[in-house]
Amino acid sequence: MKSVFCNIMMIFILFQFWSCATRGAPGGGPVDRIPPEIIFSNPVSDSVNVSGNLDKIAIVFSERMEESSVNRNIFISPYLNLEKEWKGYDELHLLIKDTLLQDQTYVLTIGAGACDEQQNKMEKSQSIAFSTGPELDRGRSGGRVFGLDKTETVSLFVYALADSCFPDPRDKKPLYISQTGLGGRYTLSYIRPGNYRIFAVQDQNNNLLLDALYEKVGIPYSDVRIDTSGSIPEELYFRMSVADTTRPAIIDVKSVSDREVQLRLSEPVILTDTLCALTDSLTGEELKILGLSQNIEKPNIIDLFVNSLKLNNTYSLSVSSLRDSSGNESEFPERRYFKHYVSQDTSKFNLLTMVPKDTILNFRPDGEIFLEFSHPVNWESVDINFKIISKGGKAVTGKWLQSSFYDADFIPENGLTPDTTYNLTLNLGKVLNLWGEAGPDTVLTSQIIIQSSRDLGEMSGIILYSGNSADTVALKCVEVGGRLTSSLRQKVGDPFSFRLLSEGGYRLEGFMDLNNDHRYSYGLLNPFVYAEPFTVLPDTISIRKRWEKAGIELNMPCQTGTILK
Repeated sequence: MKSVFCNIMMIFILFQFWSCATRGAPGGGPVDRIPPEIIFSNPVSDSVNVSGNLDKIAIVFSERMEESSVNRNIFISPYLNLEKEWKGYDELHLLIKDTLLQDQTYVLTIGAGACDEQQNKMEKSQSIAFSTGPELDRGRSGGRVFGLDKTETVSLFVYALADSCFPDPRDKKPLYISQTGLGGRYTLSYIRPGNYRIFAVQDQNNNLLLDALYEKVGIPYSDVRIDTSGSIPEELYFRMSVADTTRPAIIDVKSVSDREVQLRLSEPVILTDTLCALTDSLTGEELKILGLSQNIEKPNIIDLFVNSLKLNNTYSLSVSSLRDSSGNESEFPERRYFKHYVSQDTSKFNLLTMVPKDTILNFRPDGEIFLEFSHPVNWESVDINFKIISKGGKAVTGKWLQSSFYDADFIPENGLTPDTTYNLTLNLGKVLNLWGEAGPDTVLTSQIIIQSSRDLGEMSGIILYSGNSADTVALKCVEVGGRLTSSLRQKVGDPFSFRLLSEGGYRLEGFMDLNNDHRYSYGLLNPFVYAEPFTVLPDTISIRKRWEKAGIELNMPCQTGTILK
């Protein structure tokens, strides 16, 4: 019996020993959520007069690290040939295979994408700087990349500017590198005084180049000057986009009914620029195009509406002036042929959606008023037969903001008045589709009662901007949670006001619409064009009932790229 007991104890002890030797966090207890960090390095950061024959850099982390993530997110500027050698799971030796330059500051950066064994990322990038001379470069910069997912990390590529230099992240590796941390924030440290251009790059394969076919890029709205005074430049913000340099092209053309032709493109285009001509190949007769509309479900498809296509006839479609949002335009008109073999469309024209449909209490002054039809509609006929009348008999004027020929939002010219009841009517029997066919002979009604002004607040302030006073800023006020509450456009320097806001938290942001195209321009890589300057107020604005949050100052950055274009 004693022998059996001893054997059991021996097995238990061996099991415990084997468990302790297994790599990974011990079971039980709270889940580790603490981000790792560097706790020791040799050379120590800020070391000077380091020998040019230095043969290795040692780094010790606070946690057991996931080696591959560290290997992918370690950079040194200027570039050195480094060989990685792990000593256990928390200590990394970087063996230097080059000779160090004289009087040179080297910056080793462990990017925020490095994580421990529990997949906790570093809170921010950490840099270790040392110099082979008596002094370190001390220049700093920083900012934020907006629109990233919580776990997403992008790299910041920094290039020195010179008269003979045109930095392009697609074919030139950066001089300095950092990565975004929590909230998309980044810092750059130990930069030599000079003029620099910074790009935000989604460097998925860690090759220190932008692969523009599948990686996003943030183009700066300004270059950065690092001087010897030690002052920190204004934060530089980025928005990411695909660096599209490809001209849009036609993929396919087909008829989907006797009244509709679909034009499938390689990418979405700006519809107002597109020119189309449809011809019967047999007779040479040109068919009248009643309208063009971006497809609701697939934005790279253009819906083209005509009076009638003849069964089994072949048609020629000529398309020109295809231009995408990056400014790439088709080089010359394209012509495609297709044969119509789809039967006649016999479906009935009707209203699919009306918002609001029924009586609604406490309707927001900026609440959604929306119509969607089964067929492309003549919106002039909708405008004539849709009425919003206050209880006192006053008509509300406004305009329809079309998403397509099928649907649109009604935007009141002067908004809706609090504490007011409105009756909405749509005489559907007089609304016409593009072919002049009316909807069912019925009048639809609904009623909305607008929120009381006692439940609403407002915000106001001024835009500060050192650029051209004639420039236009596009502002938007977004309720925390993502709902766009209101937007406006105005000249800089003028006071702004967002009224009739429900109680809650709001985010205020704006961009300088320098080309007045009513949309944000992300810039171009070649030929290089700066992005439009933008800013986001860092603090949430709290709105209370019957209260004005006044005195808000929104500092708009300038497009100060005069160093090199």
